[in-house]
Amino acid sequence: MVSVIAVLMAVLMPALQRVKRQAKAVICQAHLREWGPIWSMYCEDNRGYFPKRISIWHDQVRSYYSDPEICYCPMATQLYSA
Repeated sequence: MVSVIAVLMAVLMPALQRVKRQAKAVICQAHLREWGPIWSMYCEDNRGYFPKRISIWHDQVRSYYSDPEICYCPMATQLYSA
């Protein structure tokens, strides 16, 4: 009985890991799609221009979205540090 469970686990674990990876990728893509309208609204409000200083872009667009989770990709393995 234990060996049957072990075999099933060996077969199912890679499939489950693949599904988890795919789910994270879908979330990441959804977050990226949300950035299009955010930047569009920002540019409309700023005469068609992006921020002049790239280092402060995050602070300048913060008022255009409500969910801070869109700033993080679940596929990332570590946070960006400058």
